[in-house]
Amino acid sequence: MNEYIRYIEENGMTAKLLSTLIIETHSDRNKRLQNYKRYKADVDAVPILTRKPADYASGNEYVQRVDDKVNNTLNNAFDADIVDTKVGYMFGNPISYVLD
Repeated sequence: MNEYIRYIEENGMTAKLLSTLIIETHSDRNKRLQNYKRYKADVDAVPILTRKPADYASGNEYVQRVDDKVNNTLNNAFDADIVDTKVGYMFGNPISYVLD
């Protein structure tokens, strides 16, 4: 991307150059968009939200298995917690101590 800065300063922006830049940054944009959707906990972005329950045996005549009907999915966006913690440390109020 940095190699285009000098070219743009010397020749200006053209339609062909703009098209090339869009094509080259398409994969990066998709990755950032997927990470943003995962941060927001969209159903299609977080794999555990679409997980199907395990298919266990049905048991026998004395025991009825019900754990195959339970979908134990956990929706905890650990990546969102990391981002929120970093932002809190960077822009939050510093810890202060007062002694008597």
